[in-house]
Amino acid sequence: MENRLSRWGVGPRIVSLTLPHGIVAGIVTRIWPHVCRLRSIPGIVLVMLAVVLLANGLPMLLTTVISMNRAYNSDRLVTSGIFAVVRHPIYSAWIVLILPGLALLSRSWPLLLMSVVAYTVFKPWWLGHEHHRARAIADVVAAACLLDSVQFKSLQCAFPLARGLSG
Repeated sequence: MENRLSRWGVGPRIVSLTLPHGIVAGIVTRIWPHVCRLRSIPGIVLVMLAVVLLANGLPMLLTTVISMNRAYNSDRLVTSGIFAVVRHPIYSAWIVLILPGLALLSRSWPLLLMSVVAYTVFKPWWLGHEHHRARAIADVVAAACLLDSVQFKSLQCAFPLARGLSG
């Protein structure tokens, strides 16, 4: 596939814009723990929530990365497994499960906000990912339909992106 995203996608951009918040939040939590500590929820509840989040996030991340690497190496688009259920499972694992789990373990509300920062940074690039994914799907449809122009005409209704490839 020409012009494909790197193996890392937009991850380095998200990290480069989220990490400074995490560093500042960590320093602030270390300097003023009495201000930054989550006090309204008992510690055991925070630990249990953190364990649940991490117990789901880490295996999700691991299986997704393995599946994505295999597909990337063979130039395939993954549409099965976790990718059939979650649009961006690697980013979701980090933003929704792992970062909040780690923040809850530290009992720090500034670190808990790191997920909000990561999501805010991720959201604009999501559309870029979607455009790239739609282009990949359109390329697959076009390649299959080039074999049979009659079939291609019938698929134009089902895949509007393929319309631009017919001319």
